[in-house]
Amino acid sequence: MRLIFDRGTIVLLSTSNTELTGAKLPGALWDSRIAALRCPARYHDELIAELVRRHVRFTDEVAGTPARLPTISEPVELRPYQEAALAAWELAGRQGTAVLPTGSGKTRLALAAIARAGVPTLCLVPTLVLLEQWMGSLRETLRIEPGQLGDGEHRTGRSRWRRSRAPGATCIAWATSLGCLSSTRFITSEPACATRPWTCARPPGAWA
Repeated sequence: MRLIFDRGTIVLLSTSNTELTGAKLPGALWDSRIAALRCPARYHDELIAELVRRHVRFTDEVAGTPARLPTISEPVELRPYQEAALAAWELAGRQGTAVLPTGSGKTRLALAAIARAGVPTLCLVPTLVLLEQWMGSLRETLRIEPGQLGDGEHRTGRSRWRRSRAPGATCIAWATSLGCLSSTRFITSEPACATRPWTCARPPGAWA
């Protein structure tokens, strides 16, 4: 069986219907147009877990090869309460919301999370002021040339470490539809920007 991504959904391509007999797969419905099962991409992890439980052999072509950021030579220094918040995030499977007062260093905490996770990251912001703040922080602290979607810009980020072409961080203002992004972390400057961690592939962590 092959799992492929198609316009916000996962299509299950199988040469044998016996692989899919029994209880329903998470979110999956029969699509008569292509004679295959299809489910919303947000069910990716649940779908994988169910296929593994049923001992179904499959290839996952949704996520592709996980992208990684180059190793950061110098860790982001944090205050004790920031370290505690970062440790709690990691213990929670790198998912959750950090709630800290204004001026307590939420952005720096998020930068440390990006460095620790080492994967491409989307930073969602509701204003252009925060967009500029994030762009500057990523350049200064992580030496990343971030991408930008908003304020007339539409480009994805690339890391500048050792002239690497690995995907970096991308800041998005007023994001509505993000498509399918695999192995990607989400950082939000306001809780209203992202309620539950959203993804089409791996469920990333949401930060506030």
